[in-house]
Amino acid sequence: MPEAISHRAARTGLYGAGLVGLYVVYGVLARRVTNVVDYSLATPEGFASWTGLWAPSLVTLACGWLLVGGWRRRPGSLDTQPRVFSVRAGVPMVATAAVACAWMAGVEVTFPLVCVALVGCAWSLDLLGRSVGGSASSPWWDRWSPWILVGLILVCTGWHAAEQVRLWRQFMLGYADVGFFVTELEHCLPWKDVGPGRFADTRLGYHAVWVFYLLAPFYSVVRSPVFLMVVGPLALNLAAVPFYQAARARTGSGAFGLLVAIAWLALPSVSRLPYANTYGFQSIYLAVPWIAGALCLGVQRRWVGSHACLLLAVLCEETVCGVALGWGVYLVMTGERRRDGFFIVVLSLSYLALCAGVVIPRFTPAAEYTRVGLFGSLGVGDVVARWGRPRVGLFLLALLAPLAPGLVRGWKVLVVALPTLMLVALLREEDYLNIKYWHQSSVLPVLFLAAVLGISRPGRESSPAGSGGTVRLGPAVALACSALCFHQVFGLSPLAQAHRFSANRADAPFQRLRQDAVAFVQDRFEPEGTTIVATERLAAHFTHYRMVYPARRLPSPAESGPACVLVFDRSDGWDPLVKSSRGDAFLERARAEGFASVCVLGPIVILAR
Repeated sequence: MPEAISHRAARTGLYGAGLVGLYVVYGVLARRVTNVVDYSLATPEGFASWTGLWAPSLVTLACGWLLVGGWRRRPGSLDTQPRVFSVRAGVPMVATAAVACAWMAGVEVTFPLVCVALVGCAWSLDLLGRSVGGSASSPWWDRWSPWILVGLILVCTGWHAAEQVRLWRQFMLGYADVGFFVTELEHCLPWKDVGPGRFADTRLGYHAVWVFYLLAPFYSVVRSPVFLMVVGPLALNLAAVPFYQAARARTGSGAFGLLVAIAWLALPSVSRLPYANTYGFQSIYLAVPWIAGALCLGVQRRWVGSHACLLLAVLCEETVCGVALGWGVYLVMTGERRRDGFFIVVLSLSYLALCAGVVIPRFTPAAEYTRVGLFGSLGVGDVVARWGRPRVGLFLLALLAPLAPGLVRGWKVLVVALPTLMLVALLREEDYLNIKYWHQSSVLPVLFLAAVLGISRPGRESSPAGSGGTVRLGPAVALACSALCFHQVFGLSPLAQAHRFSANRADAPFQRLRQDAVAFVQDRFEPEGTTIVATERLAAHFTHYRMVYPARRLPSPAESGPACVLVFDRSDGWDPLVKSSRGDAFLERARAEGFASVCVLGPIVILAR
């Protein structure tokens, strides 16, 4: 009895220390917003958000269940050495409290310290979850967890779509890229007359996006940018399904699988991607559920389905060849399917060479693979210097920290992500090394799979899938809580600090004038016979017109058709002409080519030819 009491007291003490530390961490963060571009923490003027302490409450309940409710030995428990596990779990828990004390003592709050504090709590949850007894799989969860998952996916997709629509109406989604993609789908409609300028600038001049064109029949029913604002987040969120199925197959527990799916939906990186730093939709998002399916089916040794999903993922965008290459190398290294792995390596490299050297150059005036320009000079010194940039380490920390407990045990799969991450780290512009852009999209399923394999590793952790035995839910609870806590700090949703801060900001001062400019053009010019030339923020609102050109060049009368309208916003700081102070020269050239002013709305000039 004294031993049991001391064991409970030890757990309760660790629980109290970690709980106090976690509340101090969130108390410090409550008035700060994380900038995921330069990884700084700022306290914006007039921003106070003490209501954002839901995550510590959630972790409190989880800790209470694992530490207090699970201290006793139960019949059939998998408990082996609870005291040893408690000591191991206490180290990261005390680390969280130590970081909190340091902040209270005046130590500067930095992004790495935030990650250390939150990883400490998640890690302790994971270890303590492995030390308490397991429970039998519940028929109720097995029956209803798929439907709960469907509901969560719909809720997340609805939120992301609604937020994008709001940003679009406030002119915070530019023509590149969501408007460009919508225009591409418009040009696929067989009844639309797009004139000789159809292939002057097309998505195939940037990436081989074959699967994207399969969306055209569905778009023809809607014919609105909102279509891609739904498709993008839906594709990202659907990746939760293969992870749910893989976790359930490995543990035999629907509840375990659902917790894993919640962790994917809550990942900060996934929550940021639908907006992509105001770019919106990206074709690479269509590949994410196929990559997740290929990896999850592969670890279940369902090779036909795995290879089919990988093929579809590569056809979404040629940049997925990096993950395909890593997957082939992984299969060769592990000896799972050496011959298949060898063929995947050869075919992925061959397809990438074909797209970069032959297909894509045929659709761009530069006659070359222009994406190479993002890397600049790649001498040995440049490569070493870029890989050694501090921003690379912070970027990897943002990707890996929410998954840290599982990655420790599932690290071998990370070799699949290595080729892509090495290429991303070579990008010349280091501001791309953040989770607000889409470059990490193809590796997110790889990193998450490593975490899933780590928390559901067969052995003492759980009984074999389908055996009717017990399973420890603690590691899955830890992964879900970790994702939710990190989501609150630098994700983007109503649960996150960043969204509460952005929701408090005033609307752009020229929003109303832009709305009036769009309405003026739509009231006076028919879409079927009118070509639009517009600055970045405005162009995305004219995708249903005959042709849309960003304000970089003026189409000839043969290209523009019966009517051509120029909508130029001098206040649009996103537009390259405005930023380079070449807007007035562009307007003068337009007037010289026959354009005449028809309306002036503050800084917005509307001309027609």
